[in-house]
Amino acid sequence: MNPSTALYLTLFSGCAGDSERGDPCTETFYADTDGDGHGSRTASVTACALPQGYAVVGDDCDDSDPDAHPDAPEICNGVDDDCDFSIDDDVTDASTWYADVDGDDYGDPDEWGVACDAPPGFSGNAGDCNDLDPDIHPDAAEVCDAVDNDCDIDVDEGLSGGPWYRDADGDGHGDPSVASDACAAPDGYAASSDDCDDLHGHAYEGAPPSLTDGADDTCDGNTSITAAADLPTWRVAGTYADTAMGVSVAPGDYDGDGSPDLAIGGDAVSVADSARSGKVSLFRGPLGATDAFVDDTAATALLYGEPDAGPSAVFRAGDLDTDGSDDLLVCHPWSTIGHVYVVRGPIAGTIDLTLGVQAFASATEEDGLGICAAPGDVDGDSVSDLVIAAPGSPNGGSQRGIVYVLSGPAEEDSLTDADQVLEGDVDSEHIGHGVTALGDLDGDGLEDFSVTNAPDVSGSVDGVAAYLVIDHVDGTAHPRDVGVTVRYDLDSSTDNMVVSRLDDIDGDGYRDVAFAKSESTGGATIWSVLGPFGTEPVLGLLEASSVSFYSSASDEDPFLLWATPIGDWSGDGSGAVVFSDPTLTITAPKGLSCGPGGRKCEQGGLYLLAEPIDAGTHDLGVEADRIEGDYGLGRSLLGWGGFGPGMQGGSDLNADGYPDLAVGAYGADVDDVDDAGEAFVLFGGGSP
Repeated sequence: MNPSTALYLTLFSGCAGDSERGDPCTETFYADTDGDGHGSRTASVTACALPQGYAVVGDDCDDSDPDAHPDAPEICNGVDDDCDFSIDDDVTDASTWYADVDGDDYGDPDEWGVACDAPPGFSGNAGDCNDLDPDIHPDAAEVCDAVDNDCDIDVDEGLSGGPWYRDADGDGHGDPSVASDACAAPDGYAASSDDCDDLHGHAYEGAPPSLTDGADDTCDGNTSITAAADLPTWRVAGTYADTAMGVSVAPGDYDGDGSPDLAIGGDAVSVADSARSGKVSLFRGPLGATDAFVDDTAATALLYGEPDAGPSAVFRAGDLDTDGSDDLLVCHPWSTIGHVYVVRGPIAGTIDLTLGVQAFASATEEDGLGICAAPGDVDGDSVSDLVIAAPGSPNGGSQRGIVYVLSGPAEEDSLTDADQVLEGDVDSEHIGHGVTALGDLDGDGLEDFSVTNAPDVSGSVDGVAAYLVIDHVDGTAHPRDVGVTVRYDLDSSTDNMVVSRLDDIDGDGYRDVAFAKSESTGGATIWSVLGPFGTEPVLGLLEASSVSFYSSASDEDPFLLWATPIGDWSGDGSGAVVFSDPTLTITAPKGLSCGPGGRKCEQGGLYLLAEPIDAGTHDLGVEADRIEGDYGLGRSLLGWGGFGPGMQGGSDLNADGYPDLAVGAYGADVDDVDDAGEAFVLFGGGSP
């Protein structure tokens, strides 16, 4: 049988049964040459059963490729594998590509897409940590540039340099105790390590001649010693014996012209051939040129009190009546009948305080009225307030003492109208022996002040104490009930404590306070208690103090009691504190004499110490710059604060942009005039 006959019989033998029934075979089958189960779309036959090499469906787009058919996965090969008339769409083996903007063959891992081939500007390598810099990628070499060149998170790893030393004050000289071995100097570091004080830009080894700024400028372990007269100074002297110019000083704008003026308290004065006392001289600012020396007759205003008024303690009272000029508080606690005067600005001319000036007087000779402070706004009404004390007031007993707080504008006719009254509750307690304005001690936005006692041996349940008044409420109370009690817990020989206002000496953002013991022999130590205050109602001074000061400079026992903040005196961005030892005794050089004392010169002195100040004990004679009185002034008592604020820092009295220091020397003998007194303004701004 020939092949064609055999094929015919094979194809149609399966239809025999149907043909006997008369049913023709009409089913279509498709040639499946590649054997993938999908037949050709163009090659088919009609049969009764599936022939060999055929498929029941004709949907194969390439019957020569068994991997191309509708059920095949689409892969990246340039072929329509799944016969959907699209090539390489929805592929199962696509690659991930990363945007490579800088063309360094490494892409940004956060910017990616999926495709068979890399789109333009993409790379198959991820890990570029900076796709804008072609020199930064995982294969790059790490170089010393403070950049992560090889994208391993570390910067400049494996590279050495330095050492570099922290240069916090930017003077190009580093602190040897803070070093870095970075390959290049980090910001704020220097190559040298010769800075002994990295908080002051002019203190380092080999620095120019030292400044009077409270820092060891040349890193030689020595601070400067300068005569007050050798500094850029404005100076005024009394003209008569016992004038005592400089008993107290109070900068303020008393004429309302926007420039600080200077009020200086004194004692004796002759007015129209009449002896008067309680002198106050007011000099209009800005003050004259550096090295100006004037006498008290150059004052713009002269104020005086009763013949027996005694020295005047003067205080800037603020603008009590909101008229644009400061008012002046003048206090006479040493007169037979103590007096307090509120002199409203603007102030000019000659003013007899006993005529037409608001005044408060002691009820008895023993009251001692006239201990004063002007703390500012203590009650939150935006007007300054006044504090007036009478430490000898009997107050229902004997010398218990009383303190009156007058709310501004303080127009009361009598102290009994005071809003807040603080009273002693034990005989001989002498509440109000001292009052001091201290600023905001507890962060409530209100000004605070201190009240001290001076008890006899059994005169107070608190012993010798200072009360920090921080709760300003109307009514009557003992000062221990409206604030913090600081007890002098070292011994019982102290007469009373002296309190001084400080700024933030340790740089923690809170105002601090200085305390000193006052005895007939003086004081040898000042303790500082660091703020904030108010969390503890009672503090022991020794336990609470973390900073203390003494001086080894004097040849005799020091009288170290008073301190004042001065602000950025030297212009280096750091504040400073001034301490006074008005009886500082120095042995004069050969050939010089201080009068009856021979070469032992009790000339007085100031210590200027730069902030911030570390915890611990500080010898001002070693660590601080010293400003001394003149040998020729005799017992000048420079910076004495016993009659009022003997020194005040922070006001710019010559309008040069730097804070200045006003300081009195009321005991100075000037031109052979005994106790004529002097006052200085030591100008800030990098004084030599």
